[in-house]
Amino acid sequence: MGLALAWLPASQTVAALFAGGATAEIWSVDGDINPHQRLRIETPRDLNRMDPGERLVAISASPSPPRFEHIRKIVVQELQTEWIASRPEKMESYRLGTVVNPVPPPPDWKRTIGQIPPWHRVVATEEMSHLPYLDHAVFCWADPQAEILDGSGDYLFRQSLQPGRPEEIALAILRVATNGKAIEIAFNQYPVHLAAGERSGIMTFEVTSLLTNGPNILALRIREDPSSPEEQYGVAFHLEVTRRPAGRAAPPRPADGALLLTEEGDRLWGRLAGLRGNTALLNSPFGELRLPLESTIGLLFPLGWRPDAPAPGLIDRLPLFGGAANTAPTIQGRWGLPIDTRPDPVQDLMLLTEGRVSPAQPSYAVGDTLHVEGFEGRQVTMPISDVLGIYPPRTISWTFKRPDEQAAVLYCELTTTGNDQVGGLLRKLDGRELMLEAFDGQFLRVRSEWISELFFPYHSGRRPGGTRNQSIAIINQFSGQEAFRDAFLQDAHRVQEAIFSIRADSVEMSADVLASSALLTPAQYPVLVSVDPLGEYLHTLTESGDAVDALLQYLDRGGVLIALSRGGAFRSAVRRGSTGFARTPTELVQPSLSEQLGIRSVRPTDADTGGVISFAHPPNGLQPIHFQRTGQLMEGLEGLPRHVTLAPMMSAPYFPMVGIEGQARVIYELVEEGGAIYGPALSVVPRGQGFLVLIDHLLWESRPDGRPFEKTILPILLQWALDTAGG
Repeated sequence: MGLALAWLPASQTVAALFAGGATAEIWSVDGDINPHQRLRIETPRDLNRMDPGERLVAISASPSPPRFEHIRKIVVQELQTEWIASRPEKMESYRLGTVVNPVPPPPDWKRTIGQIPPWHRVVATEEMSHLPYLDHAVFCWADPQAEILDGSGDYLFRQSLQPGRPEEIALAILRVATNGKAIEIAFNQYPVHLAAGERSGIMTFEVTSLLTNGPNILALRIREDPSSPEEQYGVAFHLEVTRRPAGRAAPPRPADGALLLTEEGDRLWGRLAGLRGNTALLNSPFGELRLPLESTIGLLFPLGWRPDAPAPGLIDRLPLFGGAANTAPTIQGRWGLPIDTRPDPVQDLMLLTEGRVSPAQPSYAVGDTLHVEGFEGRQVTMPISDVLGIYPPRTISWTFKRPDEQAAVLYCELTTTGNDQVGGLLRKLDGRELMLEAFDGQFLRVRSEWISELFFPYHSGRRPGGTRNQSIAIINQFSGQEAFRDAFLQDAHRVQEAIFSIRADSVEMSADVLASSALLTPAQYPVLVSVDPLGEYLHTLTESGDAVDALLQYLDRGGVLIALSRGGAFRSAVRRGSTGFARTPTELVQPSLSEQLGIRSVRPTDADTGGVISFAHPPNGLQPIHFQRTGQLMEGLEGLPRHVTLAPMMSAPYFPMVGIEGQARVIYELVEEGGAIYGPALSVVPRGQGFLVLIDHLLWESRPDGRPFEKTILPILLQWALDTAGG
């Protein structure tokens, strides 16, 4: 025990570091978790004018903390998440006639619950092939034994939920999934905005402000598609509730506040103090934040957008004339507003009251009026009280912007006890406050009792420099599949981010190098990554099988190949001919690359599944399924999370790749909470002195600890691959 100092600037003193300090758990990149007291972190006042020899970060704690750049997470007060979901024994349905001959819904359908005629209990959907996947929930539909199902119709569904005391809930997210058309959704009678009418797929809404003590009633109106009368329908939902520890303080949230969301995962509550051109000014509990509207994916007003009341003049402030009449605005309506919708996200749109939408672009707000640019550039106005949400156009960049080394070391993602989430450079942490340098040099100050955790996505155990090659090559997509170019680039971008987080170098792998055993060597390219969405691999460039031979030699000599499997890796062989690249299903190539690597894909129709339970859609049962880390860890993988929830997806088939004759070492398995094991999701297959790593797309798309795969599992995997490559 005792106080230890690391990365201590010469200008600091031990006495200064003892002043204050936080109590927290520190999670290292190696998976170690230890409590620490008197934790204090400081950086120089001006990062651009550091004294010669001055260190970037001073960290102190008792007992000795890890090196700052080896810290993955600092947990001060852990938030707990639970799911309250659709269940057939708790949900009831009511048929509103057919689409051609509808009947109006009963007047009390949004506010009461209890199975009375003509309401009936629902049944679990049996045929799941046309449905998306939603975790923790059961897809249900009207019971054909109880309802007259002649022709396509509208159905009402409702269920009572018991999330607990609203004052202890930091965040409540409602997700609804269906292959029908959602016509209307209400939560505790408050409307949930569907953004442009009928929607299918997976819809995610912010409903924290709609919670109430006691039963909370979710009511839905879902329509069958008249053009698909034979289709099996289903609807599922869950309420994801995040709680803070009992009795713990949370940042104040204004009654008429705005919720700001960004593509990077920031969510920050505050009051919109100004909107002009492309700039929004948000007054948050942590300070003022000014940022471009184009950097957000949404600016939401769940309780409505209320203008700032004008400051009272001198006469108004005199008691003789009534004085101090500047009262808080009255909140009249509440809305559940969309955060995400799939497959089509809400963008380039404003959501208005009464379920309306507008494609107009906001220009600036003055008083209680919003000036917008409408059709053909016309300038029009509307009351800001009509506006519930502003969703800018989403711009997609396929180039990963690599931050400089100094910014990467200090960058962290803060979560508060109110479930605000914001990223920035950590500049100070002690027993009183945390100081974060956010967008464009703006500083936010967070009281220590509001801190839940800090996550450092760019920290790793690797040290910069050294003579060993730290290049990770991403295999390029081959021409002829331009329709899938965006899917490839999206995954390649995620790999680039993970590569940078471990301070390695990302390079592109061309076909010429792939087909040359002289150029494709572990010394030159220690690690290869394949994320082709169709499972394509180069078979022949100039001579028959030259690329396959080069790849096998690369692995035999100690190279590491990491492959993403979306229904099977290496399932399409690509050959270059006189007219370009041609594709051949790998089963028509003898021997196939999969056979030579000692792997195969398992599908439900296979006669020999080897004990693996594959599926076209996850089972529609009460037992949730998730990924579980096995005990077969290799050295360097100890920091992998133990448990990963299967994320909501529009399509979630599981056709895993397995090692033939038990050659593969399974790192993650897909399992059911009841104990059933479906099969591998991440495996390491030895080949000569090298390794093949197979990642199933279900794990790739999931979010360990609520964060993307490229910020959690993939960096650890890439670091292990670099350390392992070369034998």
